[in-house]
Amino acid sequence: MKDQATVYVNRSLWDRWAEMLKRKEGKSASLRIRELIDSDLARLEGVEKVEVNPTDYATAERNYLRLLKQMERLRASLKKAKAYDELSALAKELGLDAHSCRNVDEVSPKVLENWEGKPELAYQFIMLLERNKEKRELEVVLRKK
Repeated sequence: MKDQATVYVNRSLWDRWAEMLKRKEGKSASLRIRELIDSDLARLEGVEKVEVNPTDYATAERNYLRLLKQMERLRASLKKAKAYDELSALAKELGLDAHSCRNVDEVSPKVLENWEGKPELAYQFIMLLERNKEKRELEVVLRKK
């Protein structure tokens, strides 16, 4: 048996809610509670919640693979120009959350201001960061399957 927690709610309120949920959306109350907790946890962790129904799972997988390929090309181009390591260090120095990339929007203008190399390399790096953020959001969806 999985670890479980008990939530105390007024019984008549619960029964009314569970009945309407079943009738209008075809969902159990327990499933809806899990969805609400999962959504709230993603919000609190700073990860944008991306809703994908089961029929869209294959699309999410394809998008994930597409993002990986784009990221590989961008990273290779930046490494070839010998700018990847320097831009990565600069972004971390400017406060980039390297794991989730949730603060890309805040860090991107700072990278452009502080980068002393070719501007097109900074733009490529920002594109790489944005793709990484999208990839992280898709990972949340893909882990649910």
